[in-house]
Amino acid sequence: MVWPMLFFILLVLLEITYYTIRGSAGDFPVFHGASKAVLSLDNPWESIVDPVFSAYLNGPITALIISPLGLLPQHVALLITRLISLALIPVLVWHLSKLVQPKHEITLLNKKNWLISALVILTFPVRANLEYGQFFIIFMTAATIAITLAQSQLPKNLFAAGFILGVCCDYKPQAFLIFVILFCFKNKLIFFGSCLSVLIGTFTSVILTRKIPYLEWAESIIIRVDGGMTSEQMNIYVVVPKVLSVFIIIAIVFTLLLNRHKFFCTKIDKQRKYLLVIFIFTLLSPWMHSTDLVLFPIFAISLVVQRTMFSYIGAFSLGTMLVWSNNIVISLLIAVAASILILLIVDKKLKKRVVQFLLISLPSLIFSITANVDLSLEDLHRKYWGLISLLTIIIMALLTLLQDEPRVENVKSS
Repeated sequence: MVWPMLFFILLVLLEITYYTIRGSAGDFPVFHGASKAVLSLDNPWESIVDPVFSAYLNGPITALIISPLGLLPQHVALLITRLISLALIPVLVWHLSKLVQPKHEITLLNKKNWLISALVILTFPVRANLEYGQFFIIFMTAATIAITLAQSQLPKNLFAAGFILGVCCDYKPQAFLIFVILFCFKNKLIFFGSCLSVLIGTFTSVILTRKIPYLEWAESIIIRVDGGMTSEQMNIYVVVPKVLSVFIIIAIVFTLLLNRHKFFCTKIDKQRKYLLVIFIFTLLSPWMHSTDLVLFPIFAISLVVQRTMFSYIGAFSLGTMLVWSNNIVISLLIAVAASILILLIVDKKLKKRVVQFLLISLPSLIFSITANVDLSLEDLHRKYWGLISLLTIIIMALLTLLQDEPRVENVKSS
């Protein structure tokens, strides 16, 4: 366990140093301004001058949670946020692995968990969270813990699960509403827990705005929508024509219907069905951002590490998840580091190692070359690679779900 943990810590320090040298994150000043407003009992949705591109768009409970950051200088608060986000990656990997592969459970402190975590922090959703100064990793970790609690029979755990999911929905409804729909209506204690979060948000909103609960939050979101979608949005409607988007949706639905007997088979774990639904919802959502896709690389890498059937498609999927920087040197260094990590823990045959290395490295190399040849293509090509990664991971999720149905073996008597 020691050397993978040390390697993970080394990567964490390198990433923190890199993004600290680059300067302030784009979204974090908004959060820091909102946190200072809450400490003064002011309206956080009016804490920023620009109501479209620099507006606080999260809920009242989120503003309350992040308010202690307002006590610190912005650069210190940003550093702490980034450190907490990266420190929670092993916890997030551990909880998700229990849902993805319950038969091959990864413990929190074993070697495999740290190697997967090291790979995950190299992928673009994690790097986007660090670059923008977002809290998504923190709230997604809380959501996966809530899903684990939702499997418990203890009333306090069920109530806590609902409350946590409600708080996560307060942070980003567009990302966590599907969690609430899937889990908060399956048990009355979970539902009551989520209702408590809404109640707390109601009182907090009234105290901060002296207006109708959630009114200021809703108005800020409407202003943002009227102002147009930002270029950072990551969804299929940005990178492909609407007609093709409809065909993609139809193809996904048709695939599920084609395999309806297996998909709706009660023998298949319900939580993993939910995970596939979450992936499809995320792919089709028009509001997703690069920072909102943390579950995808964790799932893909977990499958690559634990299952040989995805050694090639998983390696390619990992390669597409590494596409972020247009700097060829940085891209290649990250691709090489990811290749070395994945090859150390998956396959030992030389031929497979070479093929996997190429599949992992090529997307970043191609993106860096095309982005530097024509700078106007950078944003679009980054989105294309991101979309490819989402599609390949959803395919793997569907194949895993359908192929893991229990088989009855014939036993021959001697």
